[in-house]
Amino acid sequence: PLPDGKVVTALYTLPGCYERKNTAIETLLHQLQNNPQLQQMLVHKKPVHAQLYNAGSSVLKQMYAENYVAIGDAALSFDLISSHGMVMAMVSARDATAAYHQFREGNVRAFIEYDSLLQRTFIQYEQNRRQVYAQEKRWLRETYWKQWSSGAQS
Repeated sequence: PLPDGKVVTALYTLPGCYERKNTAIETLLHQLQNNPQLQQMLVHKKPVHAQLYNAGSSVLKQMYAENYVAIGDAALSFDLISSHGMVMAMVSARDATAAYHQFREGNVRAFIEYDSLLQRTFIQYEQNRRQVYAQEKRWLRETYWKQWSSGAQS
């Protein structure tokens, strides 16, 4: 909490789950109208800043170049519900470090192998995500779940 009862808020969602003509604060306030838990949490507080973030999944086409190697969310990101972000950040940092040391020791394919590993990881995640989300039946009418269950979002 900030002084004077102010709060900073962030709404993570998928494109299409909010109207693009609305500002972030308008979108958040609309969400508050339908969410008693958020209403209670933010009672007598006024958002001073709100930001919308795309919570979709993504993966780089190539994880490395001459002067960099991508790790964590810079390399691949998973939807928030999967709760894989912190683990993947640490695992990809470990694997990128190993690739770097292997490259320095003469393995010219080390970064190619790192890239391939993360690409396979993302494909596996996508398969698992589709299976898990297909099992969820509680919110079938909600835009977020329609998009996920249809496979429209990555």
